[in-house]
Amino acid sequence: MVLDTTRDVAHKGLLAALGAVTLAEDELDHLIDRLAARGEEVARSRFGHVESELRSRLTGVEKTMRDGLHDGHVLRQALREELERRGRWIAEVLNLPTRDSVGHLREQVERLYAEIEQIALQRAAEPPAPVPGYEDLNAREAAAKVSTLDTATLEAIRSYEQTHRNRITVLRAIDAALTEHA
Repeated sequence: MVLDTTRDVAHKGLLAALGAVTLAEDELDHLIDRLAARGEEVARSRFGHVESELRSRLTGVEKTMRDGLHDGHVLRQALREELERRGRWIAEVLNLPTRDSVGHLREQVERLYAEIEQIALQRAAEPPAPVPGYEDLNAREAAAKVSTLDTATLEAIRSYEQTHRNRITVLRAIDAALTEHA
């Protein structure tokens, strides 16, 4: 549950960073379009009366626009890098897990799951208790139960108890019951 909550927070943080980068790109594109439109207005108003001069300056404006677009791309890249840096800083300040730490945690969970599977397989291969439900009894209940069993079952229970839980009070009760049978 904590891992899911942490994963949700990390996911939202990453989406927020991605949204910020995309929004910044959109704003930058919009700003460049507005600047270009304003530049065209200025060019028309100041150079509208001299067509030849306008054509010669248009070549310069195109170069400036190309340079401006290049500068815009450079600015966009710098902005993207800054947003990524700040996103990493925010994740660090908020103590959010990193991709590496989540991967490491996933590996640990898989290793533990494999160990649990191994234990379950080992338990499935073990013979069952000689008396049904014996493995669920606490020491007091088990000690009370042994007084009602025959000698062969007592010997089987003794062996089972020694290899599994090895409870002294139960073993003493078994010994006492065996002594009574003898």
